[in-house]
Amino acid sequence: MAVDALMDRKTSLVVSPRPLAREEEVSLHALPEGLSLAEMVVSLEVSGTLDPALRPWVRISVSGVKVSAGDWSGLRPRADDTVVLEVAPMAGSNAVRTLLQIAVIALSVWVPGAIGLSGLAAAGATAAVNVGGMIAVNAIAPIKQPEVAGREQRYSLDAGSNAARPHEAIPIIMGRRRIYPPRCANWYTVTVNNTVYLRQMFQPCVTWVDHEGARIGQTDLASFEGVNVRWSTRHDEGLEPIWFQRTPAEDSLALPVKQASGWITRAAPLESDALSIDVAFMAGLFETKESSGNPKNRSVTFEFRYGPRGGDPSSAAPCPFAGAGGLLTFTRDKLDSYRLGWEWPVARGQYDVHVRRITNEESNNPKISDELTWICIRSFRDEAPVRDLASKPWIELELQASDQLNGVPNDFNFIATSIVPEATATGPGDLIVSRNPADLFLAASYPPMSDVELDDDERAFAAIADWRATCEQQGWMCDLAEASEMSVGELLQRTAAAGRARPTLDYGALSVVVDWEKPLPRQMFTPRNVSGFRGDLVYPAPVHALRVRFANAEKDFADDVVTVFGQKPDGTFYDLDTADKYERVEVRDKVDADAVVLEGARMLAERVLRPEKFSFEQDVEYLTIREGDRAWLAHHVALVGEITGRVRARVTDESDPSLKGLRLDELVTMVAGRSYDLAWRPSADAALEVFPLETLPGQSDIVWFAAPIPSIGDQPLPGDQVTVFDHAVELLDVVVDRIAPKEGLKASITCVPYAEALQSVGDEPIPAYRTGVSRPPTLGGAVVVRRDGRAIEKVIDALAEGVSQAGNGVDIIAEQVGAIEAASRKAQLDILDARMKALGDLKAFEAILRQVLSGKPLGEVIAEQRQVLIDTNVVVGNNTAAIASEAVARQTAISAEAYQRTVLATDYNGFKATTSAELISISTATSTVAANLATVSTDYNGFKASASATLISVSNATSATAASLAALESTVAANKASADAGLLTVASDVSALSTQYTSLDATVAANKASADSSLSVLTTNVSAAASQITTLQSNVTGLSATVSSQASTLADVASKVAVARFVVEAAASGGRPARLALYSDSLGGSNIALSAAKIYFGDNTVLDDASDTLRSDLGSAAYIQAWGEAFGASSDLLLWFGPNGIGHWAASRSNAYFYLAKTAPYLGGSAVPTGGGSGGFEVNLSTPLVSGNRFGTGSATTDTVTATTSGGDGTVTYSWAYLSGASFSPSSTTGDAVAFTGSITALGQTLDGYWRVTARDSAGHVAFADVRILISENS
Repeated sequence: MAVDALMDRKTSLVVSPRPLAREEEVSLHALPEGLSLAEMVVSLEVSGTLDPALRPWVRISVSGVKVSAGDWSGLRPRADDTVVLEVAPMAGSNAVRTLLQIAVIALSVWVPGAIGLSGLAAAGATAAVNVGGMIAVNAIAPIKQPEVAGREQRYSLDAGSNAARPHEAIPIIMGRRRIYPPRCANWYTVTVNNTVYLRQMFQPCVTWVDHEGARIGQTDLASFEGVNVRWSTRHDEGLEPIWFQRTPAEDSLALPVKQASGWITRAAPLESDALSIDVAFMAGLFETKESSGNPKNRSVTFEFRYGPRGGDPSSAAPCPFAGAGGLLTFTRDKLDSYRLGWEWPVARGQYDVHVRRITNEESNNPKISDELTWICIRSFRDEAPVRDLASKPWIELELQASDQLNGVPNDFNFIATSIVPEATATGPGDLIVSRNPADLFLAASYPPMSDVELDDDERAFAAIADWRATCEQQGWMCDLAEASEMSVGELLQRTAAAGRARPTLDYGALSVVVDWEKPLPRQMFTPRNVSGFRGDLVYPAPVHALRVRFANAEKDFADDVVTVFGQKPDGTFYDLDTADKYERVEVRDKVDADAVVLEGARMLAERVLRPEKFSFEQDVEYLTIREGDRAWLAHHVALVGEITGRVRARVTDESDPSLKGLRLDELVTMVAGRSYDLAWRPSADAALEVFPLETLPGQSDIVWFAAPIPSIGDQPLPGDQVTVFDHAVELLDVVVDRIAPKEGLKASITCVPYAEALQSVGDEPIPAYRTGVSRPPTLGGAVVVRRDGRAIEKVIDALAEGVSQAGNGVDIIAEQVGAIEAASRKAQLDILDARMKALGDLKAFEAILRQVLSGKPLGEVIAEQRQVLIDTNVVVGNNTAAIASEAVARQTAISAEAYQRTVLATDYNGFKATTSAELISISTATSTVAANLATVSTDYNGFKASASATLISVSNATSATAASLAALESTVAANKASADAGLLTVASDVSALSTQYTSLDATVAANKASADSSLSVLTTNVSAAASQITTLQSNVTGLSATVSSQASTLADVASKVAVARFVVEAAASGGRPARLALYSDSLGGSNIALSAAKIYFGDNTVLDDASDTLRSDLGSAAYIQAWGEAFGASSDLLLWFGPNGIGHWAASRSNAYFYLAKTAPYLGGSAVPTGGGSGGFEVNLSTPLVSGNRFGTGSATTDTVTATTSGGDGTVTYSWAYLSGASFSPSSTTGDAVAFTGSITALGQTLDGYWRVTARDSAGHVAFADVRILISENS
């Protein structure tokens, strides 16, 4: 429909006509191109699709962009635009309705099939994405996947910053990654020769790393001027910090020092051993000559003092850099900005620094510029910011302030590569730059990454060194970066997994189990040396492809996704057009795309090649084998091998001494026509020896070697364990996965298939898995062939077609009911006998179908049923009388059933109802066998022939059994006379039923209607399940975007439960997925789940998941409510109402109109009446605006603004504070009357800002008011 609409130049319109609209209510309309949005709405209202009363709540988006109602008339969508119209609750309604409205929007946008797709888009739309499915089946070295619900901190896949992380884990680098190292000390500035430098210190990780590709943001560090970097990230760089030998702290001030302000005092930020300040003449220091207008020297004097915190400035000590009495005179004739800084030592303590202007100000003289600005104050403490720096990597960075760098850059980054000891057979070797998993694994077992103290003999150095060589030979690398806390065990596991291994303890020593080539089996497990055997065979859900997420080194370690397609059963591979079952995984320890693809291919191969797991117990003999060793497995429970025993003696044939054999302590049974072998393991380190045996049918405890006969030295010795097995049956080749010691010198052992093909993944096709589990002769084969769900569905579909055809045949029979009623008693008895035989055949067909569905090869089923058919018909004459008697007994039982099944004896409808009841009893699948009812006829011979033909068609071997059918027909003809005689003996018993049959004739019509109704009910009373999955995906040069939806339903008659579920997810690379899930069941449960970084309710309300806050913007005000922990600048607010523009992190009691806190005072705010009169406590200003002006540059002071209060209790205190805008100096910060002074630095300049006065009475009531300040230059 969508394709036709595009051809006709129509605009697609998706309509959700009301809030909480069901899926079936959402509709797609194709409207002529050129209509405006307003005209589209009117057309929907005229057609009755949309209720006109709901227009105020209509929301429209065009191709994903929201369009306000005021623009509907002027916007005319193009034919290739998609318009989505939904009806939402009014903004501000309760949150539950809003959540439901969001759910309806998601449903309305992603209605399956609503918008036509073609090509790759269609392939993507039909693909199912299973998130977090079972990826590795019985994997020995699985790759750890991130927990969905956990807090995911990934250093590697997310853009980083240099934010300090106090009291958090130090990052770990294992391999090569681009990192954003965190700051490990406070940054500070320093002024040298009127130039400002910013200094920072970083600690990238806990171990030594090599460095390359340093940048700020995306720009190489070398491109900046005045950049100095001191690297001490390598073990051999040997530097000592020079800029961070002490702990710094800096407070930025930017305070103009006015004469009218008197002393300006600021506290040093730390308990200090040294103090430092910077001041500047921002507009220069000069005086303009009257004659020439050129600048000349201007001198101005200031006083600088310092003393204990809270002390009197007049009694404070002069600063050492100033002259007598702390006075310092500045003289200069330059117009440019001039900045100076000083540092001086002090005794450890907390200090205030005081500054005031001594020289009289000439603020109205535009020819003088001499305003001093106090830029910052610093503290230094004689303690290193980071302890034990000699053993830790660190970086000192100095940046010159310039046009290139303004402010504090927060995105310094570089590529780091681990430097760790080389893993050798004798222990840690020299420090090298390494990405080898073995080197990194060994380093992870030592401090500082591990706090577990191990002696050298508690590490298996030789095994780790061998693993290192394998990693180097195969090119396995580990490139892991992690900033979150991690246990030592998890770090060892993740590092080992990069080299296809896992940690283990080998006789108490730390070692690894490597999932790679193992040339020789070291053990044979048989019933003689194990007990408690158990085997598990897993059939994982089919996966056509994996979407693997990783940090791509070729794309500067940016987040990337590759798709790894699996192998089809025919050996070819899936592609975008054929794959529709995806799983999503993360490989966080690889950065090379080829390595990631190989890892994904290995995951898919393990699903195919390791579906089995074997577990058992073994006595002290388990000490001869280790985890990861290869072994042979022969066990009766698994039907692997035939006989296992020990050698009692060697034997020789007296008549022919060249013939050699062995006497065993077990009897060996051999069958003619088969070949047998004897398996023997000479020693733990030797390969398994296999000798052919002579086949001597029967039972014996002696077995004879077949040619070539092994020499006496190569034969098993008495006491050795051997296994005799069918030559066509293989012993299971397994690898020991786990060994768990138990009490009594025993151990539980778990094995999985060795799967040698895993070593060639990526080079050769994956072979089909062969269990190696033999079957008894009655099961007809030695290999279990698994049939997938689709093959079974095809069989069922074929049988369903047969049922349809059978129905047509039964309808023809129904038309002949009148003829049947008029036929002779013999004909009625023949029909009854035929129906009874048909019911018996149904049971036989049920057994056949169960064998096929359970995985038994179809050829075996066909062969067995062919033989049964022939044997059955040979003896049919002898069994006819018994069949007839059983038919009568069965009919009598059926006549007593509640659903009146006996009506089937004379009427098709009753026959149909009985057949349906039988189908229900054997299962929904068995109902398909009803195709055989088409062969029922009014004649016994004809029915028997039709039944034989039906069985032959089911066996798919009609041509092969033609001769058998001819013999069968002659046999049936020969036995017909005896069969007729047998049937006559039933006549007397049947006559008793004649009266009952006659009375049932009158109820045939009613029973037919009842049967039809019953069939209708039975048709619906079955378990049903449906699922529809849709995925849209876009991938362009490292960027990916995916939208997937999954709708599923289930109705289960057995458990009487119905379930409906819908999930839609939108995910883009680098961002957090947004997910909506709806669920309902027949037990009364239902829920809606939303997951996203931010959840919007209408236009003005948003739920922030990171901070657990709900915010509504209401014009100039904002409302914030905690949905989890408290928020705000002090993390103590539960509810906050105040000016818009203030984020939840900056909200506080002081800037709130109203607040509710979790600590005292619990309730307050500037707009809260807190007592003192009927109107509450209030503060009022004499004017809301004060202004000042001057000619030329310099200082100007405003008029005075006076604050008064009403409704307060007791004494009132005032506090004036800067709010926003330009910088001003108040004449007082605690008085009720204040004037403000500002500095004009350019002609035509206007300074505009706001200050706030806060009043507090003796009872603790608080009120505030804001005043606007304007100072302008009027020349």
